[in-house]
Amino acid sequence: MEVWARTEVGLVRQLNEDSFLVKPERGFLAVADGMGGHQAGEVASQLAVATLDRVVQGVEDDPQPGLTLERAFLEANTEVWRQGQSNPDFYGMGTTLTAVLVGDKSLSAAHVGDSRLYLCREGKLRQLTSDHSVVEELLRSGVISPQAAVNHPFRHILTRALGTEKSVNVDLIEETTMPGDRLMLCSDGLTNLVSDQELEKILGDPDHTPESSVDELTELALKRGGHDNITVVIAHLDL
Repeated sequence: MEVWARTEVGLVRQLNEDSFLVKPERGFLAVADGMGGHQAGEVASQLAVATLDRVVQGVEDDPQPGLTLERAFLEANTEVWRQGQSNPDFYGMGTTLTAVLVGDKSLSAAHVGDSRLYLCREGKLRQLTSDHSVVEELLRSGVISPQAAVNHPFRHILTRALGTEKSVNVDLIEETTMPGDRLMLCSDGLTNLVSDQELEKILGDPDHTPESSVDELTELALKRGGHDNITVVIAHLDL
């Protein structure tokens, strides 16, 4: 597995509330996008990723990686929730969290929020996660069109986040992988400014390395305003 990651504060924000984790030797990748005032979003995302890393790294030769990820997410939720309840500056903080463990012929992923995991295979892009957001619910119910969703006033409102409540439901995803597959995890600072068609064009380009794809996508988002933190992690699975 060849991996590259990059995170940027953006052109408007003064603080980077995104966090990421990259452990290619274990096929372990994660992205978190925190929220909350007084630097609470930064605290939430870092705490979630640190807890995730601790739990997953403690399991060797895992026969059920999806269940391990779920347990790690639940522990991370508890940690963020406790910190938010015990410190007035952090009250109400939370974070998205999307993580994947890649095995020999399959991957297991866990997801809460609106950061995303994509799979690009033979030039075709597929989003493996579903956003936990008001706009996504409106789209699924047919109330609004994809075009209306782009600039919808509720597009930043989450219906589910990690650490904002005492308990959380975690989406679990299992997917078969193939040599040559390309994975991308990212925060919404990228996907709010770069379309799926553009993601597919760049991720599916056989001449792109993970580094060149990460840099091109990040620079494209910055060029379009970069009004949020931008985090991109791209992995090419071995041919």
